[in-house]
Amino acid sequence: RPDYGHTITSFLARHITEMPSWLKVVATVRTQFLELTKQLPYSRLSLDESDNVNKDLLEYFNARVQAAPIIETNIKCSTGKSEGVHNSVMKFAQYVLHLSQGSFLFLKLILDLLERSHIVVKSTNYKVVPISLAQIFLLQFNLRFPTVQSFEKVTHILSVCLSALYPLTLVEIYYSVNSLLVNTFLPWDEFCHRFESLTDFLVKRIDNTYMFFH
Repeated sequence: RPDYGHTITSFLARHITEMPSWLKVVATVRTQFLELTKQLPYSRLSLDESDNVNKDLLEYFNARVQAAPIIETNIKCSTGKSEGVHNSVMKFAQYVLHLSQGSFLFLKLILDLLERSHIVVKSTNYKVVPISLAQIFLLQFNLRFPTVQSFEKVTHILSVCLSALYPLTLVEIYYSVNSLLVNTFLPWDEFCHRFESLTDFLVKRIDNTYMFFH
């Protein structure tokens, strides 16, 4: 919900009578927030009750494994003597598909970690595998910023982007960061260097503003 103005739901509810009949609206909502759609007279389709989501996730998993053999290599490490490589990979696939709960983002980030060898599955209990998006992002931050000092260099950038009511341009972020500094001034080159370390977390939009990838 924004700090001001309409939410997506309230906007649709207010303007639905003004929309032309040829305009088709496809809106998605998480199951736990289903109450938000009560005021919308749309037809509903539950993906939770469809097997197509898991089929799509499995196809995506297989495509990534075929495109990057290192993923399979990092899963093979969990293969026991009585278990073949293929069975080991498929067992792992079913495990992460269950954890994903239909989230392509979760599956993508897990496979990214495997492809970069940031996690290597060494046993069948999969203890090294994050079980939620929060754990994945925490792991990524720990890998990117292994010390307190390295993280402190980007805290002001993160603070500005998190508190902004709308996506900011790079220049706007730069001036906002410097407004937080009392006794020092952050040069542009140093700012750009620090900003680059957040490349995977802050993505550039088509209008040259930046938003968090999540």
